[in-house]
Amino acid sequence: MLRVKPPKNRSLFYFQIDALGKDGHPTTELRQSIQPYLNEAGLDIDKLTAEPGLITQGLMLYNVILKRKLELDDIAKGMEEVGLHTALAKWPCLVDMIFPEESGRMITGDEFKGKITFEEKDASLKNSKAAEFFTRYIELMELRKEDGADFVDLCSFWTGTNILPTRDTLLVKFDDTTDLPIAETCFLNITIPTKYQSFEDFQKYCDIAVKYGAQGFSFM
Repeated sequence: MLRVKPPKNRSLFYFQIDALGKDGHPTTELRQSIQPYLNEAGLDIDKLTAEPGLITQGLMLYNVILKRKLELDDIAKGMEEVGLHTALAKWPCLVDMIFPEESGRMITGDEFKGKITFEEKDASLKNSKAAEFFTRYIELMELRKEDGADFVDLCSFWTGTNILPTRDTLLVKFDDTTDLPIAETCFLNITIPTKYQSFEDFQKYCDIAVKYGAQGFSFM
C-alpha cells in the first residue's frame, strides 16, 4: 500500500481541512496522511468531505484537552492505587526523586538498552528487523542535537514518568497491523510496528508517536 509522508505538524492538517470547504474533496495524500490521527481521536474519515470543520474541531479537542486528560487521569489513578499520594504526604523528600527538575532528567542510551527485553524477537524475520530498527532508533537519539524525540520523551511515553524504573524491565512487543508504537504505561510495555521495510519509515512513525504523542498515548 502506498504510504505518503505526513506533514511536519498537525496545524498544516487543520489548514488543509479547513481549506476544503463544504464542496471540497480531500486528496488521496491528505486522507492517507491524516488517517492515523483520526483513528487515534475516534473520528470518522468519511465525514471529512461533508463536515471538515467538525473534523478540525474534533482533532483539536482531542489533542488539546481529551488526550491530556486521559493521560493525567491514568497517572493519577496509578498513583492512587499504589499509594503514592499517601507516601508523598508522609515523606515529602521523595517528591524530587519521583518528579525531578529538568536538569535532573538525564537518560543515556546504554541505560535505556540495559532495561529493554524483547518479547518473541526471534519468532519472525519481521520481529527481528523491527527489534534492530528500534535499537538503532535509540542509538540515534544519543546523536541528535535538536530535531526528533529524546530519551526523556521516550521514557515518558513508555512509562508515564520521566525517569527509568530502578528494578523493572521495559518490555517490547511486536505488531504487524499498527502504524504507530503504542504504550501501556502501567505495565511498562511498548508495542512497535513490524510492517516497515525501511528504517526511515520506522523512525518517522516512532517520532510521531513519541514526540507528538504528548508523552505517550496509552491503554489503561
